[in-house]
Amino acid sequence: MSIRGINAEIDRIRQLSERELKDQTPEHASWHEKYHDSAYLYIGNLDRGLTEGDLITVFSQFGEILDVNLVRDKETGKSKGFGFLAYEDQRSTRYAIDNMIGFNLVGRPLKVDHVNSYRAPIVEDPEGRTDAEGNPIYVDYKATGAEGKGRGVVGVTESQKMLDKLGENRARVTAIRDKKWMIEDPELTKR
Repeated sequence: MSIRGINAEIDRIRQLSERELKDQTPEHASWHEKYHDSAYLYIGNLDRGLTEGDLITVFSQFGEILDVNLVRDKETGKSKGFGFLAYEDQRSTRYAIDNMIGFNLVGRPLKVDHVNSYRAPIVEDPEGRTDAEGNPIYVDYKATGAEGKGRGVVGVTESQKMLDKLGENRARVTAIRDKKWMIEDPELTKR
């Protein structure tokens, strides 16, 4: 799709949401209601350097993420610039669409829209097993949770581990500094 086409789609979705906000459309009459059975979002026009973790970082502000599927080229493993994301609560999809449509992420306006019926990807066996003729075996796709370690498991990405470690170090430094301060001037602790 051309940039002009993407911008037209973004404008169309944005106008729907803005009109509902202006008219104070009740939830049951919203254009979002058509998708009330799906908590999946389509996210397009992504910079190809973004990762699943980046999408989680940006979109977790709207709710608990259950699944992220950044579509990649089978040969190179590089992002194709679009993906799908599922929330635990369908209302989160509404918030994400209304707030992120056209959002400029790494210099590109995002196209964010509902997915009416998400089809799980076909996945090769992660252990690389093959059938008798040497063809890959395919397994059922399972939502991996926001960080790929299982539903409800959080704080396991390398960036999160690094942030946790920085927080622990900062707490230790603060405790040492406070202890030194109390030793140098015990009168201050009596106030």
